Amino acid sequence: MLQSLKEYDFLENSVFYGSDAILEHIRQIFPRAKLMASYRRGERLQERIRELTPYAFDVPWPLLTSELIESLHLQNIKIFSDAPHNATKEELQNAVHLGIDLIQTDRIFEVYEAERSGK
Repeated sequence: MLQSLKEYDFLENSVFYGSDAILEHIRQIFPRAKLMASYRRGERLQERIRELTPYAFDVPWPLLTSELIESLHLQNIKIFSDAPHNATKEELQNAVHLGIDLIQTDRIFEVYEAERSGK
């Protein structure tokens, strides 16, 4: 996979998501890889940050808080989250207001409107 991404000049702009073991393996092969780890409530977060030096965390939608986002941003870590299919406009606006970096969704126009109306 890494060789194919390199061949087509996508490697530097790719973000890799998977288990910690897979992410560590990718980092061994490609030290500059942008890794996105899964965030789990109550985990040993700072230890995982030291071990993985992630580019981003995939944070479950219900766990998004201003404190978590601010803490990760202070460590130069981005926050990605999957918006539930039934997320309301207000919930989307709240995520934007909290400072989420990326909302993964198939409802791009609703997220766009939430972002525009939140300004």
